[in-house]
Amino acid sequence: MKTQNFSHMMFLLMVVVSVTPARAADELQTQEFSEKIPAFAVVKPGEMTTVLAINHGMVSNLPFQIGDRVKMGDVLISVIERETTRGYRTTIVGQVAKLHVTPGAALTPGMPLVTVINPEKKQIEISLSPKESQRLKVGAPIYFRGQGEQFGELGKISPLVDPDTGAVVSYAQPRRPVTQLIGDIIPIDIEVRHLKDCLVIPLSEVDQHIEQYRVEATSGNSACLIPKTSSR
Repeated sequence: MKTQNFSHMMFLLMVVVSVTPARAADELQTQEFSEKIPAFAVVKPGEMTTVLAINHGMVSNLPFQIGDRVKMGDVLISVIERETTRGYRTTIVGQVAKLHVTPGAALTPGMPLVTVINPEKKQIEISLSPKESQRLKVGAPIYFRGQGEQFGELGKISPLVDPDTGAVVSYAQPRRPVTQLIGDIIPIDIEVRHLKDCLVIPLSEVDQHIEQYRVEATSGNSACLIPKTSSR
């Protein structure tokens, strides 16, 4: 009787061992996969102007302070030039963002005097390496980092590389009004490829399937695997 029970247990064990790989294979279902580049977006003013000195002179009066609201045509600074006083006016509605000079300062042509921004108009600036920027396309979806909610689309990619930072600047088009303040940083993900028929698994499990599959793309903590026999 004991021998029969032992034989029966061994048979069940063999059945379990034999069906386990089959069940694991059934779980390897393909699905769509979005390859994304992590980045940081900075909220910047979409409208800004800086008044520049056009002659030699001396600062006479600065009627507004940083943060003050100004209307189009308001005199931002009065400058004494020889025997006259010139008033420099703002060409946009907004608020004073920076005073580049102080009362009594001597001026030369081209010196920045006062900067005004419109805080109601914002643009989203993204800086990436030249290699990353080459993979981007205008219209690429942009998502809040780690969320499924779409933030907007990629609207413009600069053709130039910043000589100081080595970065390429891109601009996003938000889907809704930006509630963040100017200067705020937003963690985002930019989609560079949308793939189909991927075996999507955690990066930590890639080694378990490397004999039959190869890594086509990664994003976050996930990887897209495709069969090594695929011509993709």
